[in-house]
Amino acid sequence: MENIQTNTLIESPHDNIIADHFNYHLLSKKNLTVSYLVKKDNILENLYSKSSNLFTQQFIKKQEQEDINSKKGKTQPLRKQIKNDDTNLLLNACKRLKESNLNKLSSLVIKQDAFQLEQNVTTRDHMEDYLVIKKNYMNDRYKILYILCDGHSGDQVAKIAVERLPIIFSCALLETNFEVEKSINESFRKMDEELTEFTDTGATCCLVYICVENGNRVVYSGNVGDSRTILVKQKETIRLSFDHKANEKSEMKRVKQDGGLIIRGRLYGTLAITRALGDFNFKIDVNGLSNIPYVTRNIIEESDKYIICGSDGIWDVINEEKATILINESKIINSTDLCQLFIKKAIEYGSKDNISCIVIKLN
Repeated sequence: MENIQTNTLIESPHDNIIADHFNYHLLSKKNLTVSYLVKKDNILENLYSKSSNLFTQQFIKKQEQEDINSKKGKTQPLRKQIKNDDTNLLLNACKRLKESNLNKLSSLVIKQDAFQLEQNVTTRDHMEDYLVIKKNYMNDRYKILYILCDGHSGDQVAKIAVERLPIIFSCALLETNFEVEKSINESFRKMDEELTEFTDTGATCCLVYICVENGNRVVYSGNVGDSRTILVKQKETIRLSFDHKANEKSEMKRVKQDGGLIIRGRLYGTLAITRALGDFNFKIDVNGLSNIPYVTRNIIEESDKYIICGSDGIWDVINEEKATILINESKIINSTDLCQLFIKKAIEYGSKDNISCIVIKLN
């Protein structure tokens, strides 16, 4: 699934305007969806209409006038004039768009994205990975949300999380006046509160939120468990998430401080991870399993290449260094092909888990 931008972008001659008061309208016969880029407070805000047959009040008034004139035998010239005005408006606006280089913003916050899920049937008899992608998140084309969950001992928690977490997160953003890091923490806590009935099944969770702040594209990452998100930059690859594994020193220390036990490299000898959604047997009866996510914020630079989010079915056999080599040697620039490459290579390298992958091309 590539995020290929098909909308027509139009630079408005107005500075402060809202969609309901826009004097432009759409040509329904051409089935066009028109997006308006409006400069306001030195930030380009996107005002867009979802339906290709949505008309403004001005056009409705023109239609009413046309009905009146039709009784006087003047319908044809007026209808022809309206259509010509519309066509010229769109053509001239597109011409201005090219001239002003606004086409560089045609993808708004990303260039492309793609995802793929692989059960890996030779080693797994069912699929427990789930993911969701929310473009135009909160009705804003400068916001995209990605959530990937890897279930264990069942898929119930992962399935519920990808359905509910986007809603919970949007509410948290509104409640905190878009304090994103606080909203991510609150969202994981509230999501977990809805999962108390799941005592012996749970899920890891990676949340990736891309938005615009002060004119910069920003990526927020929040995760619990060992699903991982990386940012492939021009000269290096950095990890945006943290692997909450029971054999990781800082997590071993935290678990001990919380009164939990690590036995044979696992939480109480059972769980390989120390943070997850669900699994309330390890949160009520005993201590040690946390729902507090690891959160990072990074400004996306023009030289940054990809964000890759995947379950441990990938990262158990492909580390950041190997991922960077795969990208550079393959010379693939298409998100879909790159996503398929990671799935293929993970299987070739011996992954025995479900495999899920999201590839986000940034520039």
